[in-house]
Amino acid sequence: MTQEDKELLLQDLCARLPYGIKVLYNGINCVIENIGRDGSVSLISDDSTHKKAIYLISIEYIKPYLRPMSSVTEEEEKELIDHFCNHRYVQYFDVCNKYHIDYRFLIEKGLAIEAPEGMYK
Repeated sequence: MTQEDKELLLQDLCARLPYGIKVLYNGINCVIENIGRDGSVSLISDDSTHKKAIYLISIEYIKPYLRPMSSVTEEEEKELIDHFCNHRYVQYFDVCNKYHIDYRFLIEKGLAIEAPEGMYK
């Protein structure tokens, strides 16, 4: 992973932190608890097949679960269009983060994994 990729991933994950972003780490589903300035990430396992554990690792070892733009529901689309058309761009990106929509195309770049349907319900 390049330094540019790490910085992009760090920016994206920091914006999603309040919304409970799920990631894959070493075959285990986890939730990010905190992100350090240095790119370290503290995770709590969120996988019923593993004992609850806390991990402190580098950002390069995780893959966030995100929803592709094509998975946006009609209701979400109306909310996004409303913010965009009314020039509330910050709120537009807040909605993308809240619904874990991959507006930076991290999935295509290999920096994220497509979230299974219903993962964030």
